Amino acid sequence: MVIKQAYNTLRKKYKELPDFDKLNNEFEISTIEKEDFLLRDIKRKISEKIQQLQELLEKIINPELKSFADVYECRCFTNTEKQQVLEIYKQLLFLDRSIKEADLIQDEKTDVKAIKTALKEWPEFRQKARKLVEKLKECWKKPDRAREALEYLG
Repeated sequence: MVIKQAYNTLRKKYKELPDFDKLNNEFEISTIEKEDFLLRDIKRKISEKIQQLQELLEKIINPELKSFADVYECRCFTNTEKQQVLEIYKQLLFLDRSIKEADLIQDEKTDVKAIKTALKEWPEFRQKARKLVEKLKECWKKPDRAREALEYLG
């Protein structure tokens, strides 16, 4: 595995880099094809995961009115729950902007710090997202909600 070897070489240089297997488990970095800019590519993988979650949260906070699914699912959340989702969203975007900032700085030490922070914070985001997805899934079991959403859409 070329990427793992290249990563472990970087890890000897930067002791703060997390374990490859942990990082790979969360962000699937073993799928990176070239090792030329490995730290940058790892940040991009992290950013992809963040964006997937960001899109999910955004649909709860601000649903696309043309999408029946978005409107339907959004209505399953109370205003208090939407506020909680917004707080998660803000924290997630802060992490994403930190990754993007590190990308613009183009310094390996900054990259290492961003990767380390992302791995530390990501599991909590994943757990919160899992609970939200469970709620979204359960939402579809409520037949009255579908009629309400259709009436809302006109």
